[in-house]
Amino acid sequence: MLFGFDEQKDDPTLPLKAFLMGGSSIPKACLAKITEDYEHADSAGFLGYMRFISIRDPAVLSRLSESHKKFQ
Repeated sequence: MLFGFDEQKDDPTLPLKAFLMGGSSIPKACLAKITEDYEHADSAGFLGYMRFISIRDPAVLSRLSESHKKFQ
């Protein structure tokens, strides 16, 4: 599945999202494999990315980032 990310200019989390993704901007499109098993790594990765790009509260994004670091 190919899906796109429509960058919202009024999203206060854009700089942090770009930083967390390792670049200066967020990719405009992404290719993802989605299976019927939502626990499959590909499906879980897609759902995590969708959650990540939909967050618009900087405090929530920071907490998610800190929580993610614990599992790396």
